[in-house]
Parts: sequence; structure tokens; C-alpha cells
Amino acid sequence: MVWHGLYSVTWNVTSKCNFSCEHCYVPSSEQRDLSHREAKRLLGQLADLGAEELYISGGEPLMRGDLFDLIGHAADLGLRVAAITNGWHLTREKALLFKNGGVDHVSVSVDGIGRTHDEFRNKTRSFERCVRAIRLLKEAGVKTYLSPTFSKHNIDELPALFSLALDLGVNFSTKVMIPMGQARALSEYCLSPDEQKGLYEYLRAKKAEFDGKIDIVTTCNPYSVLFSGKRKLASDRIRGGCTAGVSILCISADGNILPCSRLQIALGNVREVSLPDIWYSSEYLAMLRDRDNLRGKCGACRYKNWCGGCRAMALARLGDHFAEDPSCWIEEGG
Repeated sequence: MVWHGLYSVTWNVTSKCNFSCEHCYVPSSEQRDLSHREAKRLLGQLADLGAEELYISGGEPLMRGDLFDLIGHAADLGLRVAAITNGWHLTREKALLFKNGGVDHVSVSVDGIGRTHDEFRNKTRSFERCVRAIRLLKEAGVKTYLSPTFSKHNIDELPALFSLALDLGVNFSTKVMIPMGQARALSEYCLSPDEQKGLYEYLRAKKAEFDGKIDIVTTCNPYSVLFSGKRKLASDRIRGGCTAGVSILCISADGNILPCSRLQIALGNVREVSLPDIWYSSEYLAMLRDRDNLRGKCGACRYKNWCGGCRAMALARLGDHFAEDPSCWIEEGG
């Protein structure tokens, strides 16, 4: 089985956070974050592996004191760096540090309008601070995304959130909630297959309407082939869809190596093993890269090598990372 090389890495630079969001997938207990020296060694290994993108996440990245030094080092190594923040600690000075430190873009998490966001994030006035953060980033000349995570709690506010992005003059990036971490208790609030299909149909329509005037992207969305007017034929090589362990990895705050940020199967720890050794030798990654291992509807689907379903969703909801994706809306066999 042939797979693509490592392209993109999400790194949770700290487990510290000033929020306690209901849908957070990161373990609630603080971990021993990588030291500055360990972090720079990790960045060097990513560059040596040929990774191109680095997404800085958390916890809340702005709670790490050496954040901007690490961003600068990553940029100097040739990585295209992006960051995601809850916006609370964003100041004009830090917006300028993002701008001058080599960051390609910054995403601000906004999960609803006003009270919807504040209640989901368990933080009064957090919506107000998010909007302020977005404006500061815009003023500093930073490419900015308004970034919601959708569930039944807030899917009705999709048009309002999109309109907010337009009003603020920023881009729009979305993902759906997966019931893992602290969100395990929210499984009933996961989008139904029809709701998820409606989300992607709405965004595709907006992409056509605005035709590149703003960037509209989805993360953890393997289903693009299902909207293609000319669907692909079967293939024995992965050509799209879920990229967990195929072209992406995640590094947790304490150094655990994961196939993606929401498929939290620890493959080893960068404090103890070489990242290239894991990338090239992990038996679990080899299984992820062979979609003949998929079961149920995904295993029988003619589009499995262009989609493959969301492996994190299958694990979170069915307890089996190779089971069919329960959020997919197409019929058996595609």
C-alpha cells in the first residue's frame, strides 16, 4: 500500500487553558508540556520529515510563554505555521507578534452568537472577547478565520456565524463535534447524518456564491468525493478523505504521537522515540493506510480510498476505529 508523506502536523503546545469547553477533546488534567529544548528538537524532526504545515493548538497556545519564539523557529525551518486560539488573551501586541513572527493565519474559535458561545465555552463575555480578538488580528494584517465546531447545540446558528465572518471581513473554517474527551457526555448532540450533509451542502453553496472572495474550509471532513458531480472509480491507493496517519499527525502537549488530533491512539512519545521511526515503522499507521481494513458500510464503499469515513468518529461512537463512520449519509456500497 502506497501512502503520501507527512504533510501536516497539529501540535498542542500546552495543556494549560483558561476555558473548560463542553466539547473539548483534550484531557482535562494538565500534562507535563514539552520543554523549550524538547519542543525545538520536535520541530527539527518535523522539518527533517518534510512536513509542510504546522498547526499550533492547545489548551490555549497563548498561555505558553515561549510561543512566539517557537513559531519563529518553525517558520525559519520552512514550516507554514498556523495557530488557533480562544481569543481571550489576544492583545494588540500579540496580534503584531503573530503578524511579524511568520504565522500564515490564525483561527479564533467562535461556537455561537453571544450567549450560545458563552454557555458552550463556560466563560462569560468570551464571545465579546472573540470578536475583539478577530478585529485585533485583522488590524494587524493577520489572515484570520472564524472557526466554529458544530453540533446540535449550535447548528441552527450556522447562517448567523457565517454572516458574522462576512461582517468582520474574515474567512470561515469549520469542523463537527466528535464525542471524545470532555465531549463524551455529549454524544446525543452529534450531528445526524442528514444534519452533517446539510452543513456541507450549505458551505459548498456559499463557496460557489462567494467564489474565492473569502476562504471557506472544513477540517476533519473526508466526504468531498460524495459531493463530486463526477464520482471517482475504485482505486487501490488512498487518494483523499481521512488523512489520519496517512499525511497528518498530532503531537499532544506531553509529547504523545497521535494519528490525528481527535484519533487519540498513542503511538509513542517524542521524549522516548524518534518521530521518523513512528512514521515509517508503526504497525497501527500501516493499518490506517490500508483501507481494506475498514469494516461495515465504509469497508464496502466504492469510494473508500477517496473518503474512508472519519476514523475518530467511528472510534468515539462505535468503539472501533475501523468501523463504518456513523455520521455518513450515503447508502450501503456508495
